[in-house]
Amino acid sequence: MTSVNQVSDSSDERDHSLDEQWAQEAESRLGAYYRGEVQAIPLNEVVAQYPVKLG
Repeated sequence: MTSVNQVSDSSDERDHSLDEQWAQEAESRLGAYYRGEVQAIPLNEVVAQYPVKLG
């Protein structure tokens, strides 16, 4: 069984290869947007699809 401390300790270790992969993905998506291959969705439309339940 994994303890809370083990999860916390493992989350403190940074995998820089994942950072590079996310950076490449972000660049790819931005390029697709600039080339007109994908369209942006306004933030208010995205947020409206996921209402937050308070209390």
